[in-house]
Amino acid sequence: MTYLDFIASLISSLAWPATIVLVILIFRTTLSKILLKVSGLKYKDFELSFFKKELSEIEADSGRLFDDSQKAKKKGDVSSPDLLEQVDAVAQVSPLAAVPLAWSAIEAELLSAVMRLNIYPPASSAIQNIHYLRQANYLGTEMVAMMEKMYQLRNDSAHYKPPFPKISIDEALAYTRVAQFIVTDLKGLTRRKSAN
Repeated sequence: MTYLDFIASLISSLAWPATIVLVILIFRTTLSKILLKVSGLKYKDFELSFFKKELSEIEADSGRLFDDSQKAKKKGDVSSPDLLEQVDAVAQVSPLAAVPLAWSAIEAELLSAVMRLNIYPPASSAIQNIHYLRQANYLGTEMVAMMEKMYQLRNDSAHYKPPFPKISIDEALAYTRVAQFIVTDLKGLTRRKSAN
């Protein structure tokens, strides 16, 4: 092998990897935006759901979450178990439909809390009502972050498009348990007495 043959074989060996690296560098901002919108990956029998990852993070962020049945009983909550039963029935048929149903309970309780606490005129946006409650110091930053993540997961499930992985029944029920906790927590908010 001559010196020129060696250089030619080296260039042919490195041409495709160098091209791929160059394309990634040129389109890195566009590619990163696309990758942020990916909700999962599926190839033959392999399936990876980012919904489950996000949901696990939400559950981990709130260390107090899964005493939910105890807390519901302590606060005298009657409707939260009904939510779990309703969503469980829907999840058996369509886990994808169960997530927006669970989120609708959070939206309804957010609206109710803003009205009950007479903070601001209630907004039609759940996110705006979350921020109203935060500004009035009824919600902590951890709860606000958890609710915003739940909202994002709801949007991801509502705008689900194949070929990305579907939401499993267990994931839908885990989302519902978190939603039940949030609803119970919101029902427990009471108006503060004035200093007068």
